[in-house]
Amino acid sequence: MIEECYNSIQSDSDLNVTFTGREMCRPLHNFFGIRNHYVVHYIVKGEGILKINNKTYHLVPGCAFYIFPGQKNFYQAAKNNPWTYKWIGFVGSKADQTLALMNITRDNPVYSCEYSKEIDDLFDMLFYILKTCSNGFQIKVLGTFYLILTKFLDNAENIIIEDTNKKEDYIPTILKFIKINYQRNISVLQMANFLGLNRSYFSSLFKKKMNMNIQEYLIHYRIDKAKKMLSHTNYNISEIAFSIGYNDYYSFIKSFKKITGFTPKEYRKMHIIDAVQFME
Repeated sequence: MIEECYNSIQSDSDLNVTFTGREMCRPLHNFFGIRNHYVVHYIVKGEGILKINNKTYHLVPGCAFYIFPGQKNFYQAAKNNPWTYKWIGFVGSKADQTLALMNITRDNPVYSCEYSKEIDDLFDMLFYILKTCSNGFQIKVLGTFYLILTKFLDNAENIIIEDTNKKEDYIPTILKFIKINYQRNISVLQMANFLGLNRSYFSSLFKKKMNMNIQEYLIHYRIDKAKKMLSHTNYNISEIAFSIGYNDYYSFIKSFKKITGFTPKEYRKMHIIDAVQFME
């Protein structure tokens, strides 16, 4: 049994749903080829395999797999317990960027978690919206699709995605993230979500690579910035504290003294450099 509904795209945008469907597959039903759009399949029953990027994935209910444009792929339902899955086709200039937020890339195309009836029902809702084309259905379609992606992201907080080819990319990426965002009130969870990783897994990976935990690194990074500002500018200490991400003046004083052994005032007296403009 197969059902599919199509969407008429009126204009290009960051993300557009082009079709949605569902199928109760017969044993060993398969697809092999290359698509010119993105497709996500969500498995609600049964099992099967995906072969992509010279890797084979065994997929069960709760798993989703993504096909990217121009990517050769093969997937097949199991012989004895063939899967039932639902899918959404989509296009858009921000598709890659949106999927990357969930750690879904061409090299890491599989989402794995426990089956979610909520996600299953959202796929059905999207199908119904496209089938009925009620008033404002284009907005409802896109809104429901974003909600599905959000639910994938929420559930993925409990997943550890092992991909040895990607591990080495995580640390440079988060160091750059800190460099850009250290002045904001960023948390470990926000940084883990930025990478699409489980919080505890991200913390463990960072400590193993950097020999300190992420909170320690962030504090040291901010204090290094404060030291430069103390010696190269005339900003007062409360302004410097705020500029490096401390909303509480006394927390900054405590952190600074713990790391340097001096108060900011003492450090400035010893290291002030006249007539030098502070630079990044």
